Amino acid sequence: MEQDLKHPTSSFNAIPDDDAHNQEIRIVMQSEVDAFQPTPLHLASKNGDIDTVRALLENNTSACLVYDNNGFIPLHYAVINGQVEIMKELINATPQSIWMKLKDGRTALHLCVESNHLESLKLFIETFMNHHEGFLNTTDDEGNTILDLSIKLRQSEVSNKQKL
Repeated sequence: MEQDLKHPTSSFNAIPDDDAHNQEIRIVMQSEVDAFQPTPLHLASKNGDIDTVRALLENNTSACLVYDNNGFIPLHYAVINGQVEIMKELINATPQSIWMKLKDGRTALHLCVESNHLESLKLFIETFMNHHEGFLNTTDDEGNTILDLSIKLRQSEVSNKQKL
C-alpha cells in the first residue's frame, strides 16, 4: 500500500487503543496534516519524545520523508536537537532520509557539524561510512563538505574569541 505523503496520518486506525498514550497519538493523527506543516513526527522528533516517534513509525514510515514549512524532515530536527536515539529510529525506518537536503543543499550530516552534536555525527559515521562511498564528502549547494564546514565554523569561533 502506497503511503500518502500529504496526509501521512491517514491510517491512524492501525494504532491499538490499549492505553492513554496510544489514545493521545490516535487523536493527534486523526487531524489532517497540511502539506509543508509540521507533522506529529516532526514535533516528536524535535521534542525528544521517543515513545511517540516509535508509535508513529509503526503506523507510517513515509512521514519521515515529509518536509515541513521550514524545509526540514523529522531527522533534521532530531539532529539539531541532539536526539541520537530518535535519529536511530528514523534512520532505521527510512535510511534514505540521510540524503534528504534542505533548500540550501545541506544534509543531516551538515546539521550535525553546525549544531556541534558529535554523538550524532558519530552515529552517521558508524552507520553509513562503510556502506555509502563518498558519504562524508556530501556537499551543500555552496560545495561545502562537513570538513569544509567544520573549518569555517572553527575559524569563525576563533575570530569571535579574538574580538573579545
